[in-house]
Amino acid sequence: MPHLLAVEQNRSPSDITFVSYDENGKFLAGGASPHHGDYPGASKTWVFPSEERVVDSSGTIYSTTDLTYSGSLGTQVDAIDFLSGSRPVVVKGNVISTYTNGLLPHGSATLSFEPASFHLQGPDAVVFGADNTKANGIRVEVVPLASIGTPPADTAVNPRGLPYTPDAVYQAANGTLLLVSNMHRSIFRWSPETRDYLETVPLAKIPAYSAYSASGNVVYLADGAGVIRSIDLDDATPVEQPFAVLPTPPLGLAVTGNYVLAADSSGAWCTHRTFTTAGTQVSSKEWNYYSKEYVWSDAAQKLFHFRDDTSPNDLLAEQINANGSTYEGLAPGAIAFSLLLL
Repeated sequence: MPHLLAVEQNRSPSDITFVSYDENGKFLAGGASPHHGDYPGASKTWVFPSEERVVDSSGTIYSTTDLTYSGSLGTQVDAIDFLSGSRPVVVKGNVISTYTNGLLPHGSATLSFEPASFHLQGPDAVVFGADNTKANGIRVEVVPLASIGTPPADTAVNPRGLPYTPDAVYQAANGTLLLVSNMHRSIFRWSPETRDYLETVPLAKIPAYSAYSASGNVVYLADGAGVIRSIDLDDATPVEQPFAVLPTPPLGLAVTGNYVLAADSSGAWCTHRTFTTAGTQVSSKEWNYYSKEYVWSDAAQKLFHFRDDTSPNDLLAEQINANGSTYEGLAPGAIAFSLLLL
């Protein structure tokens, strides 16, 4: 669904906002970032080429799906353009800087004037500014990117020396740490045995939720549009594969034995769905609850979670027949109902 992105003006705090519209140009819905006033105010926005992220003039980066924080360039932005692989080139004042695809500063140069705008053209940055001495009032300068420092065009982000905070952490069956970084659209893998990073697994989309199956050594990722993808870490070169599509944006993701549970906002209140490892839906149960966390007990065949969208917030146990035999008359992997734990 198309979106317009902007920063609120003439009010404090000035949050980044969105409004969606249909193919006929009719406005449908709008909203603001959930980080109300948490990050610096701004006045302009630019969308990354992948359209997965948006950066404002404070240098703060957000996910275009839900406007959650996705990183920072560490500098204010007057103008920005992108090299292939979403590598930013930024102008602030009279300084032009290049960044890696990991959003780290790579090189910079001082211009002879403060440009009003610039564009990348092949190996050069063409900068424009006002100049009253020119007949057309415009000053143009061509800056070779090689003189600034062109960042490498690697598709996989190198985490070595990269300052980041993982959005999710899992320990794989072989002991490897799986570090999901939404900011870098990557899963970084760190080996306790070699005390070094393994090959990065790039992600096609910024995940809204993720889960890990130790028995299958598979990572499941749900993006903000409701598309679930899987990554088999036993593959020589792990890559995302299509898994399932939810009818509405996701509200949670969990592994329940040999099944995957996803929560979404369809139906009454919230709907929980279970899928086989092949991505086939087994069951769905509406009149359910949103939870920030899910914990599966294989021994009890229950998924423990809260109802974070309801007051009072209580702990519940959701019965799921993952082993196919605990709940008589219930299909393998199907959801029975949730029990309120007092």
